[in-house]
Formats: sequence, C-alpha cells, structure tokens
Amino acid sequence: MPGRREENPGGRSETERAAAAAERSRRRAERAKALGLAEDDVPWSPPTPEPGRQTSHSEPSLGPVAPPPAPAPPAPAPPPPAPAADSPAAELVSSVPVFAPEPELPPEPSAPPVPHPPPAPDPQPRRPAPPATTRRAAPPPRTRAAKPPRSAKPTKPTKAKGPKPRRVPDPTRPPSRAGRRILALIAMFAVLAAVWFIYATFQPGKGEGDGSVAVTIPAGADAGQIGTLLAERGVVSSGTLFSLNATITGRRDELKPGDYALARDMSYSAALDRLTAGPPPPEAAPTFKVTIPEGRSIRETGPLVKKAGVKGSYAKAARSRSARRAANELGLPSSQDSLEGFLFPATYELVKAADAKTLVAKQLEAFKENFEQVDLKAARAKNLSRYDVLIIASMVEREAQLEKERPLIAAVIYNRLKNDMTLGIDATIRYVENNWDRPLRVSELERDTPYNTRLNSGLPPTPIGNPGLSSIKAAANPAKSDFLFYVVKPGTCGEHAFSSTDAQFGRDQAKYNAEREKAGGKSPTTC
Repeated sequence: MPGRREENPGGRSETERAAAAAERSRRRAERAKALGLAEDDVPWSPPTPEPGRQTSHSEPSLGPVAPPPAPAPPAPAPPPPAPAADSPAAELVSSVPVFAPEPELPPEPSAPPVPHPPPAPDPQPRRPAPPATTRRAAPPPRTRAAKPPRSAKPTKPTKAKGPKPRRVPDPTRPPSRAGRRILALIAMFAVLAAVWFIYATFQPGKGEGDGSVAVTIPAGADAGQIGTLLAERGVVSSGTLFSLNATITGRRDELKPGDYALARDMSYSAALDRLTAGPPPPEAAPTFKVTIPEGRSIRETGPLVKKAGVKGSYAKAARSRSARRAANELGLPSSQDSLEGFLFPATYELVKAADAKTLVAKQLEAFKENFEQVDLKAARAKNLSRYDVLIIASMVEREAQLEKERPLIAAVIYNRLKNDMTLGIDATIRYVENNWDRPLRVSELERDTPYNTRLNSGLPPTPIGNPGLSSIKAAANPAKSDFLFYVVKPGTCGEHAFSSTDAQFGRDQAKYNAEREKAGGKSPTTC
C-alpha cells in the first residue's frame, strides 16, 4: 500500500534493527549536546541508505532490476554559503545527508507477488520517505539558533487565598505626556471653579437691590431656612449661597428675627447686614400720661384716671384677684382686700387704649421698687410691721404739707401710740366719710367707726391713702422728739405748731380757733 513501510526491509533481523536504532539515538544525543539543545529539539534526518536496501516506501521490492540509463543531470544550483567550520550549525549540516533526486524507473511487467514474512514492530518510528517521483533538488537544511539549556522550572509558591494586593504606583515615576495634559486640564478647571465660587458667593460689585419686599423672619429659623425664604421672595438669588456666605463670614448665628423691609435682588452681604442689625423699631404708638397725686385714696383717684383716658374701672382693677395676689407679696395682710397704700403715686405713661388693670400693675411695680429703699429697722424695733408703716405713712402724707415736718408728725404718732393715747387725726374720719373738701360736721366727728381716731386708740385698720416715698421713709424713721400735739399755725401755708404739754397745746389751739372765727369759719391759712 502506498505510505506504508515495506515489511522486513532489506531482510534485517530484529537484532540488527535494534542496533541501528540504538546508534541513531546515540548520534541524536551527541548532536543535541553539541548544539546545547534538548534531545527532542534536534531536527530529524533520514537514515543513510544501506547497500541492497530499497529506499522507496511506496512500492514493494520486486527483485533485482537493471538500472536504466541516467538522464542528464540539471544544472547544479549555486551552493549556499558554508557556515563557519567551528560553528554548531556547520556540524549539524555536515551530519545531515542530502538526498539526490532518484531517476524515475520505467514500469515493469507484473509478476506474482513474492510472499514475505509478517513485519516486525519497528522500535523507532520513521518518517515516511517521499514518493518515488521526480523531485527538485532539496534546499539546504535550515539551521536553528542555539537555545540556552533548559533549566528546571522553579516550583511556584502556593498563593494565599484572599484579595489581591493593590498595586501601588511608583511616586517617583514622572507622569506621561498624556497624564501631564490631564493634570493641566484638571488644574485649569479647579482654578475656574474657585474663581466662580468666590464670585458667586461674595458677588463683588452687586448693590443693595431695588424695590421693596416685606419679609418676616420667624424666631428660631437658621441661616439655611432664612436663605430659602429670601430666595423665594426674590431678595437673594440663591438660598444655599446666602447660607454659605453667612457661614464663611461668621454671621450665621447673628441673624435676628422680626419684620424687615428688604429690596429685590440684593447682594448676600447687603442682606446679611440688614438681618444682623435687627429689624427697625416699630413706630412709637401714641401714648398719654396719668399723674396720681401723693396721698390720694383709690376712691379719689378713680375719677382722675377716667378723665385721663384710662379705660375700665380703677376701683375694680384695684380689687382684682391678680392685683391682690401681687400686693400680698408686697406686705398686704391676707385679711385685707383693699390695695390702699400699695398703689404708688407717680406720673405714668400709657399707650392709647390702656386699661385700668395696666395702670394698677404699673403702680404695684413702682411701689415694689421704691419700698425696697426704705429702712425698717426702727419700725421693727417698735414692733411695727410693713403694713403698720404704710398706715402711719398715709396719715403723715395727709397731715404734713411741708417736707421738714413729715418726721415730726411721724414722731407724734409714735409717741401717742406709745402712751396709749388716741391719735385724734381728723384725716382718718374724712377718709371714711369721703369728705375732703368741707368742714367735718359734729355728727361725723362723733360717729363711732374703726377710722374715728378721736374715739378709738391705735391705728386705723387700713391706710387712708397711697403715700409717697418721703412719707414712707418718715414713717419708718420718725424724728427723735417728745412731741405729743400739733396744730396749724394761723397765717401760714400748712405749717404746724408742735408741743409736748396740754397747756402749750391749749394755747396753740386757742390761737387757731380765734383766727378761724375771724375768717368766718374758714381755715386761717394762706394756701
């Protein structure tokens, strides 16, 4: 068959073939050693033909055949350059035989096939020989470059399981040209962004805006909420940049709530200046003044308050529960329900439409502030309470018309109380009778009431008016004297004659009555 080796070629025995195979292996090993290659990398070379052995693998041997006349050989090709004599390639070339083209044999007559023994296994596989055809001259064999001897492959270390380590770039390696361009673009964009940010946040050259926008900043609102409110009303262009400007400039916590009249399209700085300054003060509401004279009782003050424009009942306001509770904290006994003595006399400024309760509250606050200035040591030494001092002060306020006489009148009251004498002060009778203008009648003088100090000893149950600070101080610290009596001096404006004995008081009283008779029953004073 074509392509199959001839069975038992040349009639060699098994031993000869094994020896030939061993020789080939030895030569192959020598060539590999000379070239520094592995034995398997040595190029294959066909074995040298032996005499009497058929070289064709395509046709079976038919016995001796007469050689035909050889045709004229073709012109020889120029030989390739010979390698150096001492090079491994030269040795390889010299050891590889070159086959010349075999002449084509003429066909022979058919003959019966000669039986042959079965082929023995070839220990060394051979490359099939080319078919017996006219072939061109074989090119010179190719030579391989010498390869370095192979070394044993190192054993790969066992890799630990887990994430691969991150590759750290070399910081000393300079960036490439493309990298430098990217960095330059990033830097340029960063500069442009910074310039835009500064301009957008601080808005250089932007003014105070125009128009008017009423804005109410609620209490407790932060800079972000205020910025959103201003942006919605058109006061600023961006609530976020407004809040950022307030944070950078340190004014985030200085924004004050209230009602503002702002402008449209204001700069952030202008809006912050207005909000940190606070809302403008509200327009002053119209007010009016009420003057409460010293010593006047609640019943006397009511008409004055109403005439001044105060709304509501002054007497009811003085009896209100809230007013009594405030007076109790200032010294009013719980058994009393009248605020007489605690409604401090002064001039008060009230807004239009203010009511009587507002005035009473202001009077109680003024009493607290003024009474704190009074020294009560002397009064407490006499076992007198704050309320007792107020009662004495109310009588002093009604009796004294000169500032210098207030401590003297207080001393007379103290001395008469000490001696268990009736006070005999007609102002207490006038208070209960509500008679401050005309002379007291005999019936009024003889009417037995707790306020009739001609009939009853001790202090009246309540103050008879609202004394000023001078009378309160005099009642708390009376003059050191032994006077027990006083009477108005005729021909003066409220001056009194003080005395310590009944005889002297009788003479002073007779003089006063004589002058009164001359005046037709009227007070002989010049006031």
